[in-house]
Amino acid sequence: MSNENENENSLSCLLEVIPPHLCRPEQVAHWERAGEAFTYRLLRNPISLEELNQHKFCMAIWRDNGTLTYVTPHCDRDRHDGPSRSFLTLKLREDGPFLRITGSTDDAVAQTVAFFLSFEQPTEENPSVFIGYLNVGFDFREAGTHWIQRMFELRPSTSVHFKGLRFSLQQSSVLASRSHQTGLLLIDCELEDGGNAFLDELVQRKSTFGSLTFNGSIPLNENNFRRLLQIDTVGHLGLPINDLNDELVLLPFSTRAASLDSTMSSSKLLGADLSALIIAPKKLIITIEHEGGPIRYEPLLSLLHRIAELGHFEELGVRLCYFNDFLQDNVVHAVIAAALSNRNLKVLDLSSDYGDDAWCPHLGTLFEALKDKENLDTLQFSVDTSAFGPDFCDLLQFISHNRNIIVTDADGALYSDGALVDAQYSLNRFYVGSKTLLTKLDLQLERPLLVATALVHSALNDFQRNALLLSDYADVLYDFIRFA
Repeated sequence: MSNENENENSLSCLLEVIPPHLCRPEQVAHWERAGEAFTYRLLRNPISLEELNQHKFCMAIWRDNGTLTYVTPHCDRDRHDGPSRSFLTLKLREDGPFLRITGSTDDAVAQTVAFFLSFEQPTEENPSVFIGYLNVGFDFREAGTHWIQRMFELRPSTSVHFKGLRFSLQQSSVLASRSHQTGLLLIDCELEDGGNAFLDELVQRKSTFGSLTFNGSIPLNENNFRRLLQIDTVGHLGLPINDLNDELVLLPFSTRAASLDSTMSSSKLLGADLSALIIAPKKLIITIEHEGGPIRYEPLLSLLHRIAELGHFEELGVRLCYFNDFLQDNVVHAVIAAALSNRNLKVLDLSSDYGDDAWCPHLGTLFEALKDKENLDTLQFSVDTSAFGPDFCDLLQFISHNRNIIVTDADGALYSDGALVDAQYSLNRFYVGSKTLLTKLDLQLERPLLVATALVHSALNDFQRNALLLSDYADVLYDFIRFA
């Protein structure tokens, strides 16, 4: 009861209700599901956004610049769907307040976003920040740059997602010049000058930028797009290729970024000469979306053959979407050949964000071909669990044969039956840890103590673990007996 009174007192000091009979039409809060509700105004600036997050109900806050902010505490979207008109969204962390801001002008909304961002406080976590508009072309330039600088000061390694926003030259420069490695995702955004200011900052960087991803349109003119591909300080680059003209469509593969994630339609590969394609990154994910009609496999086979020829990949993703849940055997064998030809390959990603089950009939073939693949430690699919055989028998046999490999879905979650598969993975981790200890020279002096601890705890009453441990550390066991 005391907590509720404290919340009410805190709320009364921060906000006051605008009497409904005094509300102008633009001040009336229209929730999509709850209908009309009270509108509040701030009596003072909040100490932090957490002040808006500690209350148990949604609220709408009017500001004198003509904006109305719909606040949902703890990002609980199920309470209300938000305003019934178009809005700009601001979300700073998973358990923080969810703000949706409406107004008569883009400038006023942008100012209100900057206003609320100025009250964010530092946290030990670095969750992703999302600022986005339902449509495209929202003019965000009036928000200025101070909030961007403050956001990165408070959360140096945070990941930032923007959607549908138009940025000024100054804002573009600040986004590209932050010092820490972070992730920047631009979804259908615009840069005022075609990216000149943004690329100028990237070119001057000495430290790694981190991750840069474009979804939807690429907000760069052709010259700046070419410049981007020549920068070696971008750790990961994500690009949609569909909107590129035929002259540029294969150019992203030559990027100097360490990692490339690209999405393209199957028609973009038609007619392209892939026999001498340059693919520079060691980490490559390519998503190919079939556009309908008869499937032409020749370009895909040519691309896989080229990947096998290059042989320098450490992570490889070949995501096939809308392929009618069917793959020809020659495609399966081409993927296997590409995996086996890349000797240092650690991750093979055959998953799909679209839930396609094209690989379901071929898991047995893949498992058999890759069971002895050295260095491979992660295999990803998007399949129904029935594809692993009765009681996951095919998966169990695969991970029992190669103890270094895990099999996950597109999100990285292990496929498991919750019992036998989990137990096998547990044994595999013990096995891998035991083998790793043999090769770590800095732990040689601690080996007797570590082995003794494992025998007493981890391997106690477990014949497999005991046998494994003693076979790996017979010299330590000999010393135990000798000193005893």
